[in-house]
Amino acid sequence: MNQTLAEKAYIEMHNHARHIITTLVYWFAFFVTVNFGTMGWLAAAGKAQLIHSFLIALSTLLAFQNALGIAICFVCRSSLRRLDTQIRGIASTFGGAASNEVIPEVALPWGLYTNAIWLMVAALISTFTVWILAPHFLQ
Repeated sequence: MNQTLAEKAYIEMHNHARHIITTLVYWFAFFVTVNFGTMGWLAAAGKAQLIHSFLIALSTLLAFQNALGIAICFVCRSSLRRLDTQIRGIASTFGGAASNEVIPEVALPWGLYTNAIWLMVAALISTFTVWILAPHFLQ
């Protein structure tokens, strides 16, 4: 691989990583808004107006969606890790550094991305728990 091709691949990988994390953050913001909006709507409706079977169906649907959200966070984390490894490999080939060395101006902000994804997972686990427990508390 010549240096020009490597630079293009490097730029493309960074753009891909930026797109993954941006899309994940946008999706997360929308998804959390839907979850909390639905929780607020249910809280405002009051126990007397809720049909229990509807509440169970809605809670099950949103709990399942939260579980899928947790899975997609791990898929995105894995993709970002793979891209980071590839970027470090290209940098080591043309920069002379070992691929396991920290190359701050080249590597992805892996710590930031990982922390953000773990915080998203924690939030999704808490909303998952709320949806699992909601039918029991709103009977």
